[in-house]
Amino acid sequence: MAPSVEERRIALTSTISFTAVRGGCAQRVAAAKNISSSARPSGRLQAGWQQSASGMWTQRTPKSVSSTGYFTPSSSSSVPALIGVQRSFPKYFKDRRRPQPLSPAGSSPRMLPALHRGACDATTTARAIESSLKARHQSPHRSRRKRFFDKLPIELWQLIMDLLPSFGERKRLCMVCKMALTSLEWRLAPPLQPSEDMIGLDLGDVGARAVAWAFVKPQPSMIGELSLGNNNIGNAGVLAIAALLRAGCAIRRLSLRDNAIGDAGARALAAALAENKSLEELDLWGNNITSVGKAALLATAKCKVFLESSAAPSEPSLWVRLADSRMRTVLFEWISQVQTSDHGALGADADPQDVLFQTFSFIDTYFAAGRHIKRSELQLIGVACTLAATSQATSKAGREGHLSDQDLATWLAFVTDDTYTAEDVKEALHRVKKTLGFKMHKPTAYTFLRRYLRKTGWTQESFSLANYLIELAVMNGGFCKYSPQAIAAAAVILSRQYLSQGIGYQNIESWKAKLLRCAHIDTEELIQCTAALSRLHVVEQGRPYRFVNKKYMWHGLHMVAKLKPNPPVDAQHLTAYLYSKEASLL
Repeated sequence: MAPSVEERRIALTSTISFTAVRGGCAQRVAAAKNISSSARPSGRLQAGWQQSASGMWTQRTPKSVSSTGYFTPSSSSSVPALIGVQRSFPKYFKDRRRPQPLSPAGSSPRMLPALHRGACDATTTARAIESSLKARHQSPHRSRRKRFFDKLPIELWQLIMDLLPSFGERKRLCMVCKMALTSLEWRLAPPLQPSEDMIGLDLGDVGARAVAWAFVKPQPSMIGELSLGNNNIGNAGVLAIAALLRAGCAIRRLSLRDNAIGDAGARALAAALAENKSLEELDLWGNNITSVGKAALLATAKCKVFLESSAAPSEPSLWVRLADSRMRTVLFEWISQVQTSDHGALGADADPQDVLFQTFSFIDTYFAAGRHIKRSELQLIGVACTLAATSQATSKAGREGHLSDQDLATWLAFVTDDTYTAEDVKEALHRVKKTLGFKMHKPTAYTFLRRYLRKTGWTQESFSLANYLIELAVMNGGFCKYSPQAIAAAAVILSRQYLSQGIGYQNIESWKAKLLRCAHIDTEELIQCTAALSRLHVVEQGRPYRFVNKKYMWHGLHMVAKLKPNPPVDAQHLTAYLYSKEASLL
């Protein structure tokens, strides 16, 4: 089991005690040994010394570490205790120079400045070491202080490293200590303060095991999301995470994207997902999992598993180039109208926006795969993709109370004015699934929008406005060159610019930095996408024939389509805004 906070504090207290003795109290120890109990040292009373009942001369108010971990005035037994420590570590006190005149506590050049404070914790220790190392070039005692740090045992350094509360503090210690870079392992112990966002820390398998160990005990902050992407985690590290999921961890969203997980790790995760009931989303794209491992995951998972990435295409497909004739926009508008007026036929428990954006993604992926595009099949492929998205959503939510695939195919054939039969819809569904394969399990712009809003803060009004903006963008063929992450992040930024029109938002500190880190996209792409989306809002708002405008004029969606668009912003203004503390673009 991981050591408790109290155990770590006690161990750190002992570490600081030894450091204090080695750094500044050794001179007092050596001097005290030479003081005769029968002779009063001349000038010592003026320096703050007193004679105890045993006859030994001790300083009146020296600093020492109490059992509670704080620095308090010591008793008359402090010097004998320090002598005991000196005898316990003889090799670190050999070849001492002749004792120098005693100096007041806190003035010794070898004493860490932070050790004289009223309280001390693990973070203070790291900062004290850092400041002491930085002062080498300025201190006249540079060589002696350097020898002090170089001669500390490696076990003591590792103990200090393990006691630091977060991986960030440990990496900070590595940056200021050469020995830490070469000999210490900062990922070994579980972090005392685990964070939701640990992307790109190069944790590896060792760090993944430490993170899993940290979540064995319930977290007071109730962390519901854990991002471990781009950390070079392999199969060995995933085994520890799988054991954590099997134990019933309360994490709802787990990101393991862009790592080195193979089929062995996928099988371990599949076995854990068969028992876990709390996980809702799992990111696994960008790993080394083959079709065998992906199939094993999908067979047992009760949550959404995203196996493929949603990167922007390098060049527009034939389907996107045909968007100039408004084929794609008209089809998407019709699909949105069908799903909005389904009266619960497509599943009451499934998120309708999630089903809608999954349908859009299936249509784009199907036609981008090089399929021959026939105008007569557009409607058929549209209802087939609707059936595929609905079946996938209801299978994760449970099929109780929902229509079967046969009933759904019959209803979708009916909405085509009986142009197609239920058998035609099911046959088209088979073709769509065969063409898409594992690409059916990709996150959409709506998936990323919900994640980013949870990080940056949202209200019901800002959520409706952001949904309106991404729906406008996805229906426009010109936005196919942007990734779903960029579209979602751009909608988050623009949804916070209408406070004067009643669209409020939560004031989250450093929300821009959190958005950029969570989105993990090129800043230039985000700036260009945000500028394009602001222009699109100006152009499309107020067009009565667009169903998306009618949809977002409803009271349940806070009538965000009636908002007067802000003037379009240029890329230069957006760049300055993203890296400033300004709350508004205006």
